[in-house]
Amino acid sequence: MYRRVLLIALAVIGCKKSDDEDGKNIRPPDLQIVSTGNEPRRVLRYQLAKGNASKLELASDVEAYADDMGGPMPTFVMDLAITAEDTSKAGAKLRTTVIDMQAREKDESRVAANALGGPLEGMRGIVLTATLTPTGRLRDSMIVTRPENGGKPPPKGLETPLAMLSSSFENVAMPLPDEAVGVGAMWRSSRALEQQGMKLTAVNTVTLVSIDGDKLAFDLDTEIHGDDQTVKQGDLTVDVKDITGTGTGKTTVDLKTLSVTSELSAELRSAMQSPGEAKPTQMRLAIKTHIAPH
Repeated sequence: MYRRVLLIALAVIGCKKSDDEDGKNIRPPDLQIVSTGNEPRRVLRYQLAKGNASKLELASDVEAYADDMGGPMPTFVMDLAITAEDTSKAGAKLRTTVIDMQAREKDESRVAANALGGPLEGMRGIVLTATLTPTGRLRDSMIVTRPENGGKPPPKGLETPLAMLSSSFENVAMPLPDEAVGVGAMWRSSRALEQQGMKLTAVNTVTLVSIDGDKLAFDLDTEIHGDDQTVKQGDLTVDVKDITGTGTGKTTVDLKTLSVTSELSAELRSAMQSPGEAKPTQMRLAIKTHIAPH
């Protein structure tokens, strides 16, 4: 069971959109204005220039528990280079390259970083392409292998790290409302997620804390929920119930350069029971993600 929770922890970092939102026809997240905030108000839009380049480091610390077993895992670190290859009214065509991806040792972790290093090392040089619309939606998202491989599909065994890459980029792009807003504005967006066969819904509530030219600061509150469901993990069928999750965060973003600084914390709880088990196993995952210019 502890091995299972470690695998699930890796997948949680890389929660992906459900299949109906994946691929080249990504629907924008459902966004609802709660308050337009104080005067003065303005329409907020991403305005990346062609050739704009930025580098980001994303570090995730995970604690994974199954009943009383478990604990902290190594720190997962991803270095990304993001370039706006072209721009138009539709948005900026971004090319994101994985410069490095590794697991760093942590004294309190029961899992050795080198036990996770193989698949992560295979991520170096892999590219994610997407169009970032002026309102912060990602469209035409596609993952390709290294250029020397001729753009062939990524090799097998990288599914979880690739999902981590896609999920990380979702944290970089903040959906913006159509309306003019000011400090104190609040809006909600929701999106469907899939985590190792589990279908979840995340609802984000964003509060605009400050506007300094093209630099914005947000507070973020997240609720995650899912219906009771049965999922398959390999050859094993698992009943999952009582799925709940919460998250908080603070983010700053420059709309002209995509320079992002963010601190995010989330916790997901559920009860899992496999055939033959006398009672459900209480699962808990706590994740802290730090994003900063690199």
